[in-house]
Amino acid sequence: MSIGIVDIKYYLSLERIRISNLEPKEVNQIPICEKALWRKYKNLVWKITEGQNLKKLPNFKDRGFLNYHLDHKVSIWYGYKNKLSPELIGGIDNLEFIPHQENITKGRRCNFKNSKALQSILFV
Repeated sequence: MSIGIVDIKYYLSLERIRISNLEPKEVNQIPICEKALWRKYKNLVWKITEGQNLKKLPNFKDRGFLNYHLDHKVSIWYGYKNKLSPELIGGIDNLEFIPHQENITKGRRCNFKNSKALQSILFV
């Protein structure tokens, strides 16, 4: 599969959006010592996430930059701000593959399609 100029421009525009969403706006308003804690929490969640058997999840085979992205239903930012365990946020019950455009526009918001998303990870 070759990538054309249009695909590259689209990729770069998505990359700019992704980079601008890397840190929640609130991060810029917290003390430097808390920024370090946030980054440590985020890295730990991703380490736990990457240790999960993602093949169990629907749409795993369609994973790709322009297809499906791995998403935390309850966001890493929400977990950090509410002092939720990194194991809960990075656990398989909190992961799903969603269409890339949905994930790009979602940013740091939680994907509460219904209130069961949070309940399912908090009350396992």
